[in-house]
Amino acid sequence: MERSEQGEFAMSVEVCLPEALRRYANGDSRVELETGSIASILAHLGNQFPALSERILRQDGTLMGHLAIIRQGDVVPEQDLSEIIACDGDVLELLFVASGG
Repeated sequence: MERSEQGEFAMSVEVCLPEALRRYANGDSRVELETGSIASILAHLGNQFPALSERILRQDGTLMGHLAIIRQGDVVPEQDLSEIIACDGDVLELLFVASGG
């Protein structure tokens, strides 16, 4: 945990990026962000890396359909991203969803 500017310990989550998206996040495979709803974490990720935001979030801030969020090994349904709070130490994985027939 890192100390905030006020001297308090900030709670954080780790977002893991697939290799294809890392170049839009300064080459980082993992980004540490403050806890909150998963939707707010994705918004902060997009604010920190605008080029990444264009590739993961729609104009309305929702996750693009070809991506999924995995939290602690479970897929988070898109409709729950605003409701589920990621806890300190959680790992969120951003993955491409396989499609086709």
